[in-house]
Amino acid sequence: MKLISRLFFFLIILSISVGCNNIDQFKTRNNHGSIKDITAFLPDESGTWTYKGTGSYYHEMILEDIVTSNQSIYYKFKVEILSDKKNSNFDDYLTEIRYIASRKGLQQELQESKFLDSKYKGMYLLKFPIEKNNEWQEKVLDFDNNEKTITGKIESIDVIDSEKIITVSYSEKNSDYYEIRKIVQGKGIVEFQKNININEEDHVLGYSLEDIYYDDGSMKSDIKKFLESYNRAWENYYNDKRKEIFNFIDKNSPLTSNISSFRKTDNTKITFLELIVKSVLVDGNQYQIEVNESFSVKKNGKQYIQSEKRIYTLIRKEENFRIIKIE
Repeated sequence: MKLISRLFFFLIILSISVGCNNIDQFKTRNNHGSIKDITAFLPDESGTWTYKGTGSYYHEMILEDIVTSNQSIYYKFKVEILSDKKNSNFDDYLTEIRYIASRKGLQQELQESKFLDSKYKGMYLLKFPIEKNNEWQEKVLDFDNNEKTITGKIESIDVIDSEKIITVSYSEKNSDYYEIRKIVQGKGIVEFQKNININEEDHVLGYSLEDIYYDDGSMKSDIKKFLESYNRAWENYYNDKRKEIFNFIDKNSPLTSNISSFRKTDNTKITFLELIVKSVLVDGNQYQIEVNESFSVKKNGKQYIQSEKRIYTLIRKEENFRIIKIE
């Protein structure tokens, strides 16, 4: 009888233990996510990111390498600080920054330099779940090897021009020090701020993204403006047969004859709304650009929004872009 009682008691304890483990596993799963949800906020294209900061500060950042493993993806950037190099060691103005995307979130690792960024060697910039008011705590090291406890918090998640923008704050325990970042889909960190105390006065320092340049000197913003102008020209051609659209097409491209032979068969009217550049791949003087486009369509008295994914192939001739292919 005692043996049966002990066995029964053991089974109860085992079931409670398993139940607790299941709860713990559920919590762990809740705090993990898809790596793809993190890499969506990191650049995946060649180019040079230029940032303008407080005063005369600015720096450039080049994506050097992406290394994929089973557990994470490493993004390695070379950073060059381009301001105030006089009377200083040039090596202080060259550094690297690493972003590590994993199922836990997005981490940053820094080397000490003149780079206007975090006071910490490494930290989580984002942790799952990616939702407003999510908070996390972690212990980090500053560049004096002092251990600090910081709290990260997702303050807001906004969508502007179809791009998701996450604003995150980081506060240090028992200190007035804080950091704020804005992280945007496909671009990474577009804005950074931190406060420092100089002569017992608080000052806010930071930087923001100016543009992305490619090897031939063209800018991502120029490409976006060109494709937006093309889509407005397509709107005019579709609705009223205005011919300026051919100024955007390479004369040797089959697109010229394809557009010329287009005939509208009903009274549909379109209005170009927006274009979001998702990625740019550069090969010599050719560019492959993946975009999301949206048009307002009015047909038979009804109006609706039509959104499509497209891939444009452009060439650059004498400082001008021309379209050679649309998929």
